[in-house]
Amino acid sequence: YVVTNVIEFEGDAYGLALHNGILYVSDVENDTVHILNLEQTIEISSGRTVYDLVTDGTSIWTANAYDNSVSKIDVVSGESIKINVGYVPTAIELDAEGNVWVANYASKNVIKLNGQTNEIMSNTALTNSAPTYMKGFESSMYVTELYPTLLEKQERVSPLLPLVLNIRSEE
Repeated sequence: YVVTNVIEFEGDAYGLALHNGILYVSDVENDTVHILNLEQTIEISSGRTVYDLVTDGTSIWTANAYDNSVSKIDVVSGESIKINVGYVPTAIELDAEGNVWVANYASKNVIKLNGQTNEIMSNTALTNSAPTYMKGFESSMYVTELYPTLLEKQERVSPLLPLVLNIRSEE
């Protein structure tokens, strides 16, 4: 690959989401989300220290680590609402049904929100572990965790390798 274009903005880029040719970039320094395409850059306010973000094209969901919340931001109007989800949310993902999954690092849990009503549907405790990142694939959500306590129980070769959990919906 060759770098063909560099888009500069002030701040610290952290999370990325791509939808229909539009790139969304979280900025942890300025607590904003940059919306980028080839013609313009739009900046909208978000929660404090956005570690991750996802979009379905109509809403941007951000994991606001230092607000202990997620924000749901309307792409057109820029209006947002905050939803308290637990301590230090570090990862966020959408599933095929439009539900929002949030990994809370300090709460050591993963919650599932209804993407329409914004209500918590489930709360999965992760004993002795701190979730750091997640990605959805088909009907599963894959979560990486930091602490080696569970890695040792899983008999991994190195206690430094992250553990990947597969959390399936029981519905």
